[in-house]
Order: sequence, then structure tokens, then C-alpha cells
Amino acid sequence: MGCPTAEFITPEDGAEKQDCERAAAKGWLADMPLRDSKDAVAVTWFSIEISDAKGKPSYANSFVTDSP
Repeated sequence: MGCPTAEFITPEDGAEKQDCERAAAKGWLADMPLRDSKDAVAVTWFSIEISDAKGKPSYANSFVTDSP
């Protein structure tokens, strides 16, 4: 299992910058086993990081869910 590649969110309204001068990166891995065993629950891992206009991270979090 490798690390996911961040996908940067781009403005779709033609604006140069994001709302509140922020940029966000997100990543996820779907249907990954929660542990290394045959009966492991398959989960989706999600991560998000929000940066200010200067690129300094201002928020980062990640979580897993077993919801499809």
C-alpha cells in the first residue's frame, strides 16, 4: 500500500484564487484492509489539507470509514 497522490482543487468559476485565499489538497485510498489479515474490514482512507495563500498548511486531518 502506497501513499495517495494529492489532488489539488482548482477554481471552476475562472477566479485566480480559491475562496478565502485557500488551496486544498485531498487524497484517498478505497477498499483497503484495515489490518493485515484475511478477515480485515475494507475501509476508505481520506485525507485533507488546507493551506493559506502563502502555502502554509492551516488545517490537516484524515479519517477512515467502512461506508461504501
